[in-house]
Amino acid sequence: MYPPGQIYPLQNRTIDQAVACVSLLRNNIGLETPLMLDLACPEDPNIALTLAPLIKEFKWHEDDWQNLATGTMAGHLLECGGQVTGAYFADPGYKDVPDLANVGFPIAEVSNDGSLIITKAENTGGIVSAQTVKEQLLYEIHDPENYFTADVILDISKVRVAEVGPDRVKVLGANGKPRPGTLKATVSIDGGWMGEAEMSYAGPNALKRAQLAIDVLKSRCRDIGTNNPIRYDIVGTMSVHSGDHEDNTNLSKYSDDGDYRIRIATCGHDKEIVERVNQEVLSLANAGCKYIQIDEPLFARKSKEALEFGIDNIERCFHGIDDCDKIVHICCGYPDKIDSTDYPKAPLSSYFNLADALEASCIDTISIEDAHRYNDLKLLEKYKTKKIIFGLLKIASSQIEDIDMIRSRALDCLNHIDKDRLIAAPDCGLGYLSRELAIKKLTNLCKAVEDI
Repeated sequence: MYPPGQIYPLQNRTIDQAVACVSLLRNNIGLETPLMLDLACPEDPNIALTLAPLIKEFKWHEDDWQNLATGTMAGHLLECGGQVTGAYFADPGYKDVPDLANVGFPIAEVSNDGSLIITKAENTGGIVSAQTVKEQLLYEIHDPENYFTADVILDISKVRVAEVGPDRVKVLGANGKPRPGTLKATVSIDGGWMGEAEMSYAGPNALKRAQLAIDVLKSRCRDIGTNNPIRYDIVGTMSVHSGDHEDNTNLSKYSDDGDYRIRIATCGHDKEIVERVNQEVLSLANAGCKYIQIDEPLFARKSKEALEFGIDNIERCFHGIDDCDKIVHICCGYPDKIDSTDYPKAPLSSYFNLADALEASCIDTISIEDAHRYNDLKLLEKYKTKKIIFGLLKIASSQIEDIDMIRSRALDCLNHIDKDRLIAAPDCGLGYLSRELAIKKLTNLCKAVEDI
């Protein structure tokens, strides 16, 4: 560390990559004129957005350590926006926050005598309380007695907070010490290229399938022969707390059935190597693929928008794909748990509204849901050329459908569509079901249609 204003070399540190930029966190004295231009400088810390206006308004001197400490503390409480009004504080069942979707940003009322009140705009969501202020006060503070800034060393070890009204918290006791004799600099180097790719696995045996994909990726990446660091994650297990060296082989405490997502990431200066690693994930989907399905959760519920631009966008997704079956699945409703019945469903008319446009599109196969709520089977007559994947199993019901019931519904369909264009299927994915229950349902489905 060197005194402010001096240009100096880096000592005891060898940087063999190109330096991209160097940012110096300067102090706020002088920033107040002209205010807005100086506050736009990228090297100034977030606290400057609060402290510089206070210095201008109250004409604080550069050695007014107590007031500078109060202004710095105000800036620290405001710098993360809605965190101090409950956005990061919220923890359902432990620290409930009202109307979080409309959380208000914080306001600091600072007086020249050093008093400070944290509040928020009226008629906004969130909360300002002693707890929210304490949490934000300690956020990213390594030493409460010595919070180094370019203007003052802030000591919050004796700070007191008091709720003085609804969403109003008074903060007292900040202590200021003379600013440090050095400034903090951030040196950014060219770190090269970074690439990542992901793929989801859900339903029965999903974890083992995700592990298999990781093993395949590891093997193929070894063949690349790169020394670049490569990280593999199974999101849903230990992807956050693991650090960069997660052992994906000891996952016995996690359920095999569920919803997991694999992730591979690498970085390095060779762009070609990074791209190659990403292509390995894409190859899992592309190797020998004869069917590509896009799931569209909103077409049925927003058929107007689907007709205006949605189906056109689906066709763009399939542009240039000629050698495989292009499928779109149109969801009709989303239960939130097994055996749920009272959940939002699209209007019954939606499938009819979309049929003509889908028939005219490049899509080869339309997947629709019927088991959870029967459609008028005249819908099938609107499709003259498309294949129809028809839902005959409820995906969130523990009831196992009777073979005769499934067969009867399938036969009814054949009064409205050719046999070679009808494909029997569950309504959607079977992620809510246990492996055993899913197998029983699928077994009955196969038995019901095998002799039709």
